Amino acid sequence: MAVAERARLGTLGWRRLAVAAALADVVVFLAYGLGRGDRESLAFAVLTLAGAALLRFRPGPVALLVLGALFVNVQLWMFPAANGNASNRVGLLDVLIPASLVAFSLAGLVGVVGAGLHRRDPNAGNGVAGTAGLLVVVFVATSLALVGVMTPARSREAPPGALLVETRNVAFDPTALTARTGKVTVAVRNRDLFWHTFTIDALKLDLKVPVGRLRSATVEARPGTYRFSCRIPAHAAVGMRGTLTVR
Repeated sequence: MAVAERARLGTLGWRRLAVAAALADVVVFLAYGLGRGDRESLAFAVLTLAGAALLRFRPGPVALLVLGALFVNVQLWMFPAANGNASNRVGLLDVLIPASLVAFSLAGLVGVVGAGLHRRDPNAGNGVAGTAGLLVVVFVATSLALVGVMTPARSREAPPGALLVETRNVAFDPTALTARTGKVTVAVRNRDLFWHTFTIDALKLDLKVPVGRLRSATVEARPGTYRFSCRIPAHAAVGMRGTLTVR
């Protein structure tokens, strides 16, 4: 009887599933952030680790809400990224990173909901939660693989004559663009882990650029200096700004 009880307590319950999924997210964020010098990924790693520690050592409704909010936030950012990267076939690594975050966060969200429904039983879900988490990961992986296989490959080349801008480490490269008066075409390639925009309010240009993808637009511009930025909250504040000079 004692052996059976120890085995039951040693399995993965809802709360442990949430913590394990959060730690898996932390590993992915850290690997990407350190490998590519992405400060935003490192910040998410720290926040997610704090949420996992809160649920592990101070379990309760607040900890569940904090970690649940982090999982939902990752879903909102990473699901479009994973889907877009799979359909555009941008490379295996650029698909695996957001896809793994989607899978782990969704499994973690299942754990948070399960733990919330059984708050008074810290061992609730033993023998079930681990299987549920594994099924979520398999489902996400299979779905994204099917998207990649069934979606025709699209061109990822910038239009001829376009001003090419890349986003890396929450910054535009280059930050200074020059063009002749008239029609100006800008192509933006997003190499960060999160969405960006290329916005010029004076020209009514608001180009939304998903992760791993290239977007372009053409506007009519008169001579002058125009400021561009990313309108995602806080991105402009940390340096996602630049100027377009039209002569």
